[in-house]
Amino acid sequence: MYGSGLLRRLANGRHCGAILMFHEIAPASGERLHGFLSRISRQFTIVSLEELLGELASLHPPKSLPIALTFDDGLKNHSTVVYPILRDLNLSATFYVCPGLIESVPATWTWEMVCRIAWLSEPDLQTIFGQRGTGYGTAELLHWMQRIPVNERMSIVENVRKHTKEFEFTESELDLYGLMSWGDLRALDPAIVNVGSHTMTHPDLPQLSAAELESELETSKLFLEQELGRPVRDLAYPNGNFDQAVVDFSARCYRSAVTTNCGGVRALDSPFTLNRISADEIDLKWTSWLLAMHTGKGHRC
Repeated sequence: MYGSGLLRRLANGRHCGAILMFHEIAPASGERLHGFLSRISRQFTIVSLEELLGELASLHPPKSLPIALTFDDGLKNHSTVVYPILRDLNLSATFYVCPGLIESVPATWTWEMVCRIAWLSEPDLQTIFGQRGTGYGTAELLHWMQRIPVNERMSIVENVRKHTKEFEFTESELDLYGLMSWGDLRALDPAIVNVGSHTMTHPDLPQLSAAELESELETSKLFLEQELGRPVRDLAYPNGNFDQAVVDFSARCYRSAVTTNCGGVRALDSPFTLNRISADEIDLKWTSWLLAMHTGKGHRC
C-alpha cells in the first residue's frame, strides 16, 4: 500500500490536517530522523502549527495534507539533534517545554522513573507496586502512575528513589532524557522553532485545583515569555490528560492545546483538544499508514 502510493493518496484526500508527535530522539537516530522528515516533507506539506491552524480555519480545504511537527518534554536532544535537522531541511516545529523543571532536575519524573524502575529487583517491584510489580512492564507501570492521585504517585516516586539510592543517570540516558537549558532554548531560531508550554512541572492537570491550574498553565506561559522574550501561545497537556475545566482554563491563556488522542484535525475541531498522531517510531511506512487511516472523517481511535 505504501509502495503503490495508495497511503499517500488516501491521506492527501482527507481534506484535513495532522499534527505529528515526537518525544525523545537518540543521537544515533539523527540520520534516520533526517531521512524521515526529508521524505515525508516531499509527500505531504510540512507547516508550522500556526499555519496549520490558519489553514483549517479557512473555507478552502487543503490540496495536500498539511502536517505540523511537535516535540514534547523540552529534551536536550531536541536542541542538539532535532533542531539542526529542521534548520537543514528548512522545516519548522513546536517544542513543548516545562519551565519549572529547566536547570532544576536532570529529567521529568516520568523519564526518571523509566530509568530507576529498571534498577529495581523483583522483590522491590512487588514491595512498591504490589501485584503490578510482577505482571506489568515499565511502560504499563508508568501509564498507571500517570493516572493515579498525585499524592499516591509522589509517594511511589519517593519509594522508588529510596530503593535506588545508588542510581545515577548514565551518559546515554541523559542523551535520551536530559532537559534543555535556558541557553539551549534561547539559541533556537524563532523562525524555525515555536516554543510552547508543557505546563510548569508536568502534572496530571485534571487532578489540580483552580489555583494549581493557574500556576501550571498561566505561570508557565508568563515564565517562558519573560525568559525567552517571545510570545508563547500553544500548550501540550502532560500525558494528554485533560477535562473540561482544564480546557476552559487553557482557552483563557493560549490559542491552542494538543492532546495525545490519535487522529487528524479539522476546521470544526476545538483548538484546545487537538488530536495528534505519534511518530515516535520514526518509520515512514507506519506513519503514512497512520496518516491515511486515522485522518478519515468521523474517525475515532
